[in-house]
Amino acid sequence: MEKKYSITGMTCAACSSGIERTVRKLDGVQSCSVSLMGESMDVAYDETVLTDAGIKKAVAALGYGAYDYGKIPQKKKKRFTLGVRFLLSLILLLPEMYLAMGHMISESIVPHGWLNYGFQTALTLLILAVNYPFFVSGVRAAIKRVPNMDTLVTLGAAVSFVYSLVMAILSPEQPTLFFESAAMIVTLVTLGKWLEDKSKRRTGREVEKLLSLAPDTVTVERNGREQLIPLSEVGQGDVLVVRQGESIAVDGTVLEGHAFADQSAVTGESLPVELTAGDHAMSASLVTSGYLRIRAEKVGEETMLSSIIRMVREAGASKA
Repeated sequence: MEKKYSITGMTCAACSSGIERTVRKLDGVQSCSVSLMGESMDVAYDETVLTDAGIKKAVAALGYGAYDYGKIPQKKKKRFTLGVRFLLSLILLLPEMYLAMGHMISESIVPHGWLNYGFQTALTLLILAVNYPFFVSGVRAAIKRVPNMDTLVTLGAAVSFVYSLVMAILSPEQPTLFFESAAMIVTLVTLGKWLEDKSKRRTGREVEKLLSLAPDTVTVERNGREQLIPLSEVGQGDVLVVRQGESIAVDGTVLEGHAFADQSAVTGESLPVELTAGDHAMSASLVTSGYLRIRAEKVGEETMLSSIIRMVREAGASKA
């Protein structure tokens, strides 16, 4: 049996690799592939040996979420989005860099001694607090023995901060401090995650635009009468009636009528295409003028529009 899952909580390639290794070790699993960008997992397994619940439990034990594909429960709105976290971190990082490196320009423009160390400590603590999700994820992954990028960020930032604090206390005269390194690490990683998140959401919006090209309801001829039915109820062989201003929802052959259809969403052709009896009609085409009766040959997931949507999703979910 093959099944696709939605995975939550992944932050880097180490996360997806850890999940793959764990699931592949389960008895009955034949293959497993986890996509970080697509936040999904494809598993082929023997259902007589392993259950769906067993796979989800194994993923949950690592600190991630596994759900039937597309059925992720609604998340609570985060107090700080990645964009807000980055901007707050950047605002705090600028005076931090001034205190840490201002002496390279002139010794007189920055405070010295505990006044400098105190401000650096406070600013660094604030930046680390704003980005606390890194530390929660990193520590959890380390405990589960599947360390990820957040574990590395946590280790780097924590070591820099603790070392600097100890040196400031033990050798306050001329300490070598790395407070700004701890602050810079989490700020730059937050920027990277923010840009990655924007890329994911942009891809999602493009898919939504493609989905909006298919109408919710269509007009079909049944028993000699026209009926308005949901698109999901259309089957192969049904005869659809499409008038000016309506979208063609299936791939099929024109039986009767004459119209001009805008197929730019699929072909990129800027001018409407003339359709008459015997011509092939494509889904996602908009009838700009005229009237058509079309016999449905490909419906649902078999249409050209569905194929394009599927390829866009696979491109975003597949690995390089």
